[in-house]
Amino acid sequence: MKQKIDRLRHAVPIALKSGRFASLLLQKAGQTTDRIHSDSVSYVLRRDGSMHFTAPKAKIPILVRPSTREDLPAIALERPGRVLAIELGLSTCYLATTEYNQICYMQFLVDSSQNKLTATQFKGIFPMLKDDEMFLEWAYTFEKFRGMRIMASAMAQIAERGIGAGARWLFTSVAADNESALKGCKNAGFRPYQIVRNRWRFFRHIQAVDDLVPDQALYPFEQESTEVNRSAVDAVRI
Repeated sequence: MKQKIDRLRHAVPIALKSGRFASLLLQKAGQTTDRIHSDSVSYVLRRDGSMHFTAPKAKIPILVRPSTREDLPAIALERPGRVLAIELGLSTCYLATTEYNQICYMQFLVDSSQNKLTATQFKGIFPMLKDDEMFLEWAYTFEKFRGMRIMASAMAQIAERGIGAGARWLFTSVAADNESALKGCKNAGFRPYQIVRNRWRFFRHIQAVDDLVPDQALYPFEQESTEVNRSAVDAVRI
């Protein structure tokens, strides 16, 4: 507990200085409200690290690297909650930067060595991982750089870092209604693996997980495209 408090003492002033501390408090309040009454559906996506994949190109040159403490003020300007996560010990944050070292994207890559931390400090966010598994979470493209196809390129490169460190399987989770993020994950080499339904009622959590058939499961937008194609074929037949 003392260590947690000490880390928060470092994180809170950074968030306050960024001018985004109020938004952080609102975010936390929203999370509490969600746990009183909410229903959500998300996809768990998976990438096979043994399969060759070429990372797509972003519209601008980017460099993927681990974050440093010098990056925290810039991160706090847009995502103060991520500074708190780093201060709590989640040290596997990767950044994509421009040729001028401007941060344009960030995402955490978590491995099994952090299972104890994620189980205590980030309960319900990260799964327990095996030695050959890693989990990518909290993808965020900085506002100034949106529309430049950065997510797919950066995420694919971060996944490659995990594969280079021994991961066979890379996982991530995306809300089922977040089509742009799902498309970014598809372009980064990830495929649907599970559908997760979460239900909160007065802080009581009920979760249902449906496994999908590997190599056959489709993204929602792929399903829609398939239905459109079938309708077109049926129209021609008629």
